Amino acid sequence: MKYTYRINRKNEWKSIAQTVFTFCLICLIIIVVFYFKLPDESIWSILPILLLLALLIFTPSYIIHLRYYLLNKDIALTYYMEERRFEIVNQKKGLTSSFRMDEIRYVMHTMSPARAERRSGGLLWEDYSYIEIFLERNEYFIITCLMIEKPDWQLGDKYQVVTTFYPYPSKQDSIH
Repeated sequence: MKYTYRINRKNEWKSIAQTVFTFCLICLIIIVVFYFKLPDESIWSILPILLLLALLIFTPSYIIHLRYYLLNKDIALTYYMEERRFEIVNQKKGLTSSFRMDEIRYVMHTMSPARAERRSGGLLWEDYSYIEIFLERNEYFIITCLMIEKPDWQLGDKYQVVTTFYPYPSKQDSIH
């Protein structure tokens, strides 16, 4: 069985949905409160407040989303289950790296503490996570949740979960 992972709209929407929902809910509450507190004012006078609120709410999530997208936009990860082999291809640059499961030194899955505990902590970026794959031959890859949400590869003790407040990958992987 062969599984190929690329950035797809379903995973992108899954990551950004909480931010969009929260923003819409807050805007609705502000508009309703504004309407009842100041019924004679135009609803357009609240627009600068809503724009500032959108900037404050969306900026941390947008930065992570953009970073994840730029890291994996041209990358395809293929997992061959029977062979226990991976192939990572940078389609834009034509670079390919192939490795077997036993060549993996370790895999670190970085996520927020709330996500690691499978709960909601209220932070808008906590649905984002990324996977760092370290190989014995000193190659290194980053696979974000825009490509694959949670891998079901059988890695055993090579798989580690790392929690951080803001899961922003600062490194560049070796396939770029």
